[in-house]
Amino acid sequence: MKILFDYSIFFHQKYGGISRYFLNLQEQFLKKNIETKIFAPIHNNIFLKNNKNQNISNFYLENYPLFTRKIFKNFNHYSSKLFCKTYKPHVIHKTFYEKNVSNEQCKKIITVYDLIHEIYSKDYNYDKDNKPKEKALESVDKIICISNKTKEDLINFYNIDEKKIDVIYLGIQKFSDFKEKKLIKIEKPFLLYVGDRGKYKNFSNFIKAYSLSKKLKNDFNIICCGGGKITKNEKNFISNLNIDNSKILQIEVTDNELAYLYKSSTALIYPSLYEGFGLPTIEAMSLGCPVICSNHEAIMEAVGKAAKIFNPSNIEEIKNCIEETIYSKDQLDKLKIKGVERSKLFSWEKCAQETLNVYNEID
Repeated sequence: MKILFDYSIFFHQKYGGISRYFLNLQEQFLKKNIETKIFAPIHNNIFLKNNKNQNISNFYLENYPLFTRKIFKNFNHYSSKLFCKTYKPHVIHKTFYEKNVSNEQCKKIITVYDLIHEIYSKDYNYDKDNKPKEKALESVDKIICISNKTKEDLINFYNIDEKKIDVIYLGIQKFSDFKEKKLIKIEKPFLLYVGDRGKYKNFSNFIKAYSLSKKLKNDFNIICCGGGKITKNEKNFISNLNIDNSKILQIEVTDNELAYLYKSSTALIYPSLYEGFGLPTIEAMSLGCPVICSNHEAIMEAVGKAAKIFNPSNIEEIKNCIEETIYSKDQLDKLKIKGVERSKLFSWEKCAQETLNVYNEID
């Protein structure tokens, strides 16, 4: 079997979980001696640039000048069509919701991670009837969803036949070889927040809950990992809640540095209103970091009974849940043990094998 991952996500995404997902799948397939190629003639993806498994010329550009973006995209599309005619893959796994790169009789798969742009269309200035995935979903033979919640949302929004969809959970990054490194001067215990902070991520409710607790403000700082520098608006928001801005720090990190933060934090706080899965919760658990998170269905699929949960819309409940957990050594110890066991259910080996089963089913 010959498998091709197309250029789309590597053209659009400099970093990110989706591009890493495909590189992890490729690594696992190659271990099984299954020929798997990524064809991305022009891309700006750091992960692909550093990927040791490439045997095709994928040309990395750090940035695309604005006027060239459409030209490069069209070049990628038509180059891919030509490549497919000679390579003749059995399966094309589309990496994003773009036009097909082949009209040949090979089978086509796509993975759907979430329906954020449909559910929160107003936040992204889209029509309420916005269906950006429609054409892509119609043009494939099978759809993989990363959680049952995503599958449920996909059926509700696009009326997809359930038989066309398989649910396959993501794997988690292995941090076993990380080296501890002090990134910043940590003077007191901290709560960890990972990812973007805007819109449905619900960072604002977490900070409001933190602001209500004198104990939390006195005893804990907050470290935000990723998501870009704290903006002027965020600083004003924090100040208006009577929180010293020095209590909330932001840092960009490598995988090894993230592992250090997971292992060093008192707990990961994950307050999101919506997720396709919630991978940071499982990553944290794998390193013995207690998880306190929202009760959104997809996140609950990930964490099971190994996390403390709260209603993300109830600020008082968020505060109480955090206080009750982090001031109890017994609860923290139990969460660490449960979390490590829970994380063992998710691996890239398992994800790849289940994905391969889908390929074999339709090939």
